[in-house]
Amino acid sequence: MNKQLCRYAIIRFTPFVETEEFANIGVFMQSPKGLQFKLELRKQARITHFFDDLNPDVFRQALRELKQELERICELGNYGPGTKQLEALFNEVVRPRETLLNFSDVKAGLYLDPVKALDDVFSHFVRRNFVTPEYKEQAMEKSVRGILKEADLNGLYKRKELGDSLYKMTFPFVKQAESGTRAIKPLHLAYEKATDVINHGGQWLFKINELRNRNVLGENLLLTLDSEPANHDAKDAYHDIKRRFQRDCIAHTENSNRNEILTFARS
Repeated sequence: MNKQLCRYAIIRFTPFVETEEFANIGVFMQSPKGLQFKLELRKQARITHFFDDLNPDVFRQALRELKQELERICELGNYGPGTKQLEALFNEVVRPRETLLNFSDVKAGLYLDPVKALDDVFSHFVRRNFVTPEYKEQAMEKSVRGILKEADLNGLYKRKELGDSLYKMTFPFVKQAESGTRAIKPLHLAYEKATDVINHGGQWLFKINELRNRNVLGENLLLTLDSEPANHDAKDAYHDIKRRFQRDCIAHTENSNRNEILTFARS
């Protein structure tokens, strides 16, 4: 099967022209099979929380109207004009406008299946399926590394495995000196599901306490956490895990708290 050229633009919600902030909410695509689109109709809380000073109904109404308009345009484009006219219609729809909803620059790619291509592009640019928990913790580590580097401390803290002959764990930031071992561990807990928050937080509770029981790691550990989840149940689970950290005397702070991170790192 030959690959087919697909052109697409990311649909963006831009309520404040003054700040140029936007959220990706969908994809509009032209392929040899016609015009098609996909909108974020399910996970809307991410967008309404991002623009928290805007009435959520503004976004929901704009999305409903866009859906109706794109359905009309796709029906018009898929049952009439030839390739050149279809391309012209696509270009007209995605041209720059200063409105609540507009489009990114046009991108193109070769795909075996245009329908699957739409799903793949949507998953990447709107659902951000590449952002795994591991990816998020790597980004958090990068942030902490930057804080340490600005304070000329990055040379003291290295990725290192801690443990004994039976049990070992790797920490991204470890300083070993005569005074003892100090470690910093960025920990992603902002999952969408409460179960995932408890599972990941609980796993690290076990790991830390296991190292302590083996006299490998004392209380010279700082966990840096991301912000609390938006979901109500996940938020409750997040604070439950924090209470368990406090119960077990495990120091923790926000990953963006530069002062607390540097105070710990320097001591």
